Amino acid sequence: MSADLSAMLAEIKAAAQARNDLAAQLVARAGGLRLHHHDGRKAAVTPELDGSSLWRITYIDARGPSGHTCHSDKLTAISDALRSGYRPEGARA
Repeated sequence: MSADLSAMLAEIKAAAQARNDLAAQLVARAGGLRLHHHDGRKAAVTPELDGSSLWRITYIDARGPSGHTCHSDKLTAISDALRSGYRPEGARA
């Protein structure tokens, strides 16, 4: 394996670990959370509206809510949002 490829794989692994660490920190917060994307979109991670144990990500653009996804638990929802480029309110990049 070339040095360039090894370096790229190490960067990808480090970024994934940083996302996992951030997700673990965020899941410990009580309730839902608001996230933002660098392009101005927002997302909210909240318990599912039907009272089940599911968690949802509601996506919000300039025109309002634009869709949602459901997840089996809070950690999975947060991890999915972070992989999609969303970050906690006030966080950089």
